[in-house]
Amino acid sequence: MTNQFCYEPRVNVCENCMVDNHKKCVVQSYLQWLQDSDYSPRCPYCSQDLTDQACVRLVCYHVFHWACLDKYSRSLPSDTAPGGYSCITCGDCIFPPGNLVSPVADELRRTLSDVNWARAGLGMKLLENDSEIRPQIGPRPTPEGECLQIRSSPMESNLTHYPYHALSSSSTASLLRSTSPSTVIRVTNDPDDNKYKRRSPLEAMNRWLRSFFPYARRRSWGRNKYLIYFFLFLFGVMGIIVLFSVISGDRNSMDNPMFDPLNNPEIRIGEH
Repeated sequence: MTNQFCYEPRVNVCENCMVDNHKKCVVQSYLQWLQDSDYSPRCPYCSQDLTDQACVRLVCYHVFHWACLDKYSRSLPSDTAPGGYSCITCGDCIFPPGNLVSPVADELRRTLSDVNWARAGLGMKLLENDSEIRPQIGPRPTPEGECLQIRSSPMESNLTHYPYHALSSSSTASLLRSTSPSTVIRVTNDPDDNKYKRRSPLEAMNRWLRSFFPYARRRSWGRNKYLIYFFLFLFGVMGIIVLFSVISGDRNSMDNPMFDPLNNPEIRIGEH
């Protein structure tokens, strides 16, 4: 079980998942997330969204635009020692230790091996100037999980494609047919929308009865309401009977001679 936590989907991730499915996500330890759950999905160097360009993750798990990391490292003096190439967020060395074996470290070495300043820090042979592959700042790619909307035309039936970002891979959630020329179908199905809706007394009584009568769980509200009305009527009749019994009992006790103190031989009332 890994203790690394991805801040955006709020799930635990291993290093293989970071390399394959969470390349541009903010990942730190779970304990650090418990202490401070705030995060910024922006490059620490240029303050632009991480999804705008290709990214690289260091062994400290901080993520940068590969072009920004290359620009920052080239701005350092040429005689800078390998330890001087440090993460601008935490200060850890950019280059992974030689004895570190992990998917993140292997992916970082593959990326850094394309440029000479990193090959020198990794102890690798330098490339020819024309063989060096510098990062390119191209057009913004489509972020993972972004909704792709295709409008339908009167002449043909198009589809609206909704991919979603899963824990293990990005897959297609649904393909919905659009019937209006300028209408994009959006699906929202949240079962918790009416979680805190105020319930009527009859509906609350229905929930209470269903907890005591198993067969009532299979019945609809339209059938159960007659049973509830019957019980309410029965309770009302019983209450009226009890009320009249109490009233008539008090009246009979007042007319009963046994409760008259003058008929008690132990009580003597003197005449004055």
